[in-house]
Amino acid sequence: MLIPFSYGGHEMANTTFLTEEGVALKPESLAAIPELIEALVAQPERYHEMVVAMQRINATYSLDALMDLFESLASSMATAP
Repeated sequence: MLIPFSYGGHEMANTTFLTEEGVALKPESLAAIPELIEALVAQPERYHEMVVAMQRINATYSLDALMDLFESLASSMATAP
């Protein structure tokens, strides 16, 4: 994923999170976008690492994962003395 623009607040926080997790790249400028795309095409393993990182995030931060966590918590609270 390439994120060429992000503005302050939540967009910047999301961009920072995604780049730190290895899911996204943030080009320094619009002119840098073609170079980043060429690098991903030339290095399929790098692209694959980004895909794996996205899958990891999806398993950890998705709505389904959060609901599973809440249900588990609620279940443990219901059975607590």
